[in-house]
Amino acid sequence: SRALPDHPVYLERVDGHAALVNAAAMRAATLTRETRDPAGGRLERAADGTPTGVLVDNAQGLVERVIPPATREEQRTALKLAAAELHRVG
Repeated sequence: SRALPDHPVYLERVDGHAALVNAAAMRAATLTRETRDPAGGRLERAADGTPTGVLVDNAQGLVERVIPPATREEQRTALKLAAAELHRVG
């Protein structure tokens, strides 16, 4: 949150079972102390009940639902960068 206070950040763990989000992402998804854990998921919380930004399993959907889909151009750019990286490492 300190590094990017004005831009929502969503980082998914490699196994897909958890994500880390910053305060801007929690604001965009309106995650608060009153937000209930969804079935099959959990929001990690501070001692006062405030979400910490760690979302486990189905709790990821609380933020994923507010992430706009990538444009065709963003997808194209990502694929080109991935192909270049694959070629680089053989």
